Amino acid sequence: MLAPAGARPTWRPPWASRGVEEGMNVRFCQTAELVLQLGKAKRAGSLDTLLRDLGKADLVILDEFGYVPFDIDGARLLYQIIAGAYERRSIILRHEHRVSANGARSSPMTSSPPQS
Repeated sequence: MLAPAGARPTWRPPWASRGVEEGMNVRFCQTAELVLQLGKAKRAGSLDTLLRDLGKADLVILDEFGYVPFDIDGARLLYQIIAGAYERRSIILRHEHRVSANGARSSPMTSSPPQS
């Protein structure tokens, strides 16, 4: 899936909007921000509340997945979201890949395309 050029920060997939129009509960989250919220909720003792709130969604879209590395606790908390969705709700993991002029793909976490 490709987003329109320059639209990464505010782009919402058209099918997410359609899901809302059809009555689906859709959550669109920046992955790094969600991990920060999960860590804060865990420290405050309100993690179960946040997990229940996310659990009400029919579709969870995690944007910029893989864009920022997480520590082990952040990874475990994010895993709870993904594992908790198994056979209950849909999750879309969106990750931006850059394509160079020669067709090589690179992650936003690398400064140049991988060499073959």
